[in-house]
Amino acid sequence: MHKRTTVYIVLVLTVLSCGPCITMGDYDSDVGMTNVANMTAYANTQAVGDQSAAAFEATRLAFVVEATLTAIAASPDEPTAEPTQSSPETGTVSGRICYPSEGVPEVTVYAQSTADNSWVSFDYPGGWGEYTFPGIPPGDYVFFAYVKDESISIAGGYTQAVICGLGAGCDDHSLIAVHIGAGETVEGVDICDWYGPEGSLPPRP
Repeated sequence: MHKRTTVYIVLVLTVLSCGPCITMGDYDSDVGMTNVANMTAYANTQAVGDQSAAAFEATRLAFVVEATLTAIAASPDEPTAEPTQSSPETGTVSGRICYPSEGVPEVTVYAQSTADNSWVSFDYPGGWGEYTFPGIPPGDYVFFAYVKDESISIAGGYTQAVICGLGAGCDDHSLIAVHIGAGETVEGVDICDWYGPEGSLPPRP
């Protein structure tokens, strides 16, 4: 049996069995509840001249039942969700964050476009371990980081020195451009070079 038909039957039986003790539940439709109040008031007005209490109550209940069923019918069986607006696909990078001290402080990692120098950022909470930087629009980027404490001016980056191993003779501190594709994850972008000379990395955005 359709669930709305079941609701009608249960409601009518409740009204008939309870009579004056009927109470109205909460409905999603404000309009429906207004109709219930208006129709009940109308039933009371129409029955004032009737000297029979039984006739008065029957008229009132008939209007309450009709108005209640109208309020229920006004709502669809299942709610219809609004379609969500799709967003452009983005890419993700992951890797390690190093720091020339014991432990890594809170840092902000920047992905700066090589096309127009626009950037997106990611806050790393500190500690040791790997990071994941999602939500990067497709394009070519360089990656560097600054400590959130602005009194510390040194910067770290993903540079040629990282690829070299950061050992003796690894003197190229130029940033490596990384291509990010839509829906793609690029691993191994290790922001570990904090040893470049001043000005070798972009200024703090």
